[in-house]
Amino acid sequence: MTLKDVSKRLKVLILSSDCTEFLCWLYSQHPGLEKEPYEHQARVRHESLFGTADFYSSNLRKLGYEVWNIHVNNEFIQTAWVGERGLRIDSGERWQSRLKRGLVFWVSRAKNLRWLYQIMAAQIKDYKPDVLLNQSMLGVSNDFLREIKPYVKLLVGEHAATPLPEAENWSIYDLVISSFPPTVDWFRSKGIPAELSRLGFEPAILSQLKDREKQIALSFVGSLHAGHSARFEWLEYLCSRLQVKIWSPHSNYLLGILDASPISWSHVGSAWGIEMYQVLRDSLLTLNHHGDYPPYANNLRLFEATGAGTLLITDWKQNLHEMFEPGKEIVTYRNPQECAELVRYYLEHENERREIAEAGQRRTLQEHTYYQRMQELGDIIQKCLSLKRDKITVLKEVSRRVLPPVAVDAGRWLLGRRGPISSTRTRFQYGQFILECDSSHHLPKILADLPNFGRNLADLVLALEVDEPCIVDVGANIGDTAILLARFAPGAKVLCVEGDPRFIPDLILNTAQITDVTIAQAILSDRSGEARGEFITKNGTAHFALSEDGAALQVRSLDDLLTAYPEFACPDVIKIDTDGFEPAILRGAKSVLASARPVVFYEWHPDFYNMAGENDTSHADLLMDVGYEGFMIFTNSGELLMRVRRPGNDVLESLARFSRARRRIDNWHFDVAAFPPERSGAWRRLWDHYNRRAFSRKSSLIVNSAAQN
Repeated sequence: MTLKDVSKRLKVLILSSDCTEFLCWLYSQHPGLEKEPYEHQARVRHESLFGTADFYSSNLRKLGYEVWNIHVNNEFIQTAWVGERGLRIDSGERWQSRLKRGLVFWVSRAKNLRWLYQIMAAQIKDYKPDVLLNQSMLGVSNDFLREIKPYVKLLVGEHAATPLPEAENWSIYDLVISSFPPTVDWFRSKGIPAELSRLGFEPAILSQLKDREKQIALSFVGSLHAGHSARFEWLEYLCSRLQVKIWSPHSNYLLGILDASPISWSHVGSAWGIEMYQVLRDSLLTLNHHGDYPPYANNLRLFEATGAGTLLITDWKQNLHEMFEPGKEIVTYRNPQECAELVRYYLEHENERREIAEAGQRRTLQEHTYYQRMQELGDIIQKCLSLKRDKITVLKEVSRRVLPPVAVDAGRWLLGRRGPISSTRTRFQYGQFILECDSSHHLPKILADLPNFGRNLADLVLALEVDEPCIVDVGANIGDTAILLARFAPGAKVLCVEGDPRFIPDLILNTAQITDVTIAQAILSDRSGEARGEFITKNGTAHFALSEDGAALQVRSLDDLLTAYPEFACPDVIKIDTDGFEPAILRGAKSVLASARPVVFYEWHPDFYNMAGENDTSHADLLMDVGYEGFMIFTNSGELLMRVRRPGNDVLESLARFSRARRRIDNWHFDVAAFPPERSGAWRRLWDHYNRRAFSRKSSLIVNSAAQN
């Protein structure tokens, strides 16, 4: 299967933003454009050739991807998209766009950007991308991305060299790409996958340029602002000694230096998109400087200038040789003095200048085109998605699998008396399915007394409104949870984790009736290691008890377990039912809780927790410490008891006392559903459901249909 064959199944949505100066130029160049349909405005934006234009999307399409671009901060184009679909957005304060004096496009910042995120959310839900590529990591809120992430399979960020806030939690991203090696290293140091992805040149630009005699001896095209102090000093030195023509858009910054700097003698104005490429094409020499971000080369001008066929004189960087051969394809300098000398030399030596310019252009057209860059990006994306997206042929043929036991640390274990396994068997109807288990198992009686037992978990999964939700079922027992989801929340993919080997045969047998089930025999708790002990089984439940005479078992955390099952590395729900070890398992899942932000659905039995060495509040405290702030507490029979944003210790301790008071009567305990802020919508929908307001029509139909089986 070729890359193009695989990519045909992938949809990519690219988020980007444009600087205000460019938007002013674009709309002033095309009077009335703001009133045109969305597709027309988008086409004019791309044809401007500013930035990366549609170079990513057009070349990804050549490779078989389905791709869309969103210009997130362009109010005219975004409101056109909304208007054509009859949608309504918040009319409150936002970016304010207008035609100043009826001629010049003008954008000013308002107090909030709610409109921007409402439109983006609608677009993401409409396009349903597999991959969301955010090229504006400083412009698009991570809080918004956390909310919208359940609607995409892979969230990719792209960022170049400017420093990012250390305090921000960037773990929302599944992958970050960058043309700047230190940025790649920075993300990797934080445990976030990152790959080098260089910029490039689009050869189609050449057919749009005028091939005429070069009219500019020496040019510089680039930004000049407060973050480019080194560039400013370098350019000021050259302008005082050479005849440099400068095109820079940052007029507000330049106004402050015009009276005091020789740059004022050289500043021509701004050059956007196609105008910039024509300036480069018309220049004998063009200059490049990477600003205040040593020591690596990465900017667009490397490829724009060489691609246009101009001799590029750029600052030396330690990685330049990976892209061009200095002295033969480009010319490099190490200080302003050397730069001035090189300019004088190559202005006087036409043949050498032409040879280097032609060699640089050949190298760019052979190795640095956006088609090649998108092939590389496609490889990166395919690697990340290989075990998370569409099933490959083997997984289609084998709907479930049992891998060798993968262990997880035992932590503090509950003590108890070993219960015998009966030799007799029980088979019973469960909807359209038949379940089989040992006759001592308590599940048949529970389901007979409580036909809707476990339905709150299915309701939770439906409330997520996620296609093919990914569920990790810790304490899978005989597979009843996977069967429950197949009945009432069809489409879910389930990783069944069970530690007691005596449940594994029934788990395999029962889940053989459904697809999209993976089975892992594993003992889970908070850290990796080895433990000696035995499983205590009674009435169909089991726990592991430490014993010096017991067998030695290798154990691991849930975070470690999921590295062996990468298709479940970003679960939507983690369900835990392990008779008191739930807090220990949560402590061993901090990484997946922070990165995937799943809903956690777990049993809270105060007596079992205390016997395992846990207190009445540690489970909620742990989740709130990693940012969870929406809780629903159910009785063990499935009734919703309360909804609370952040449960206080007084509430939890009161519930624990009540549970212990009823312990001898009916084994009263609780199930808890904990939601991160990114899934607050599901928290609200589940609450509405239990207040007799239905989910979406699709979910309601699923529930009603399943209930009839």
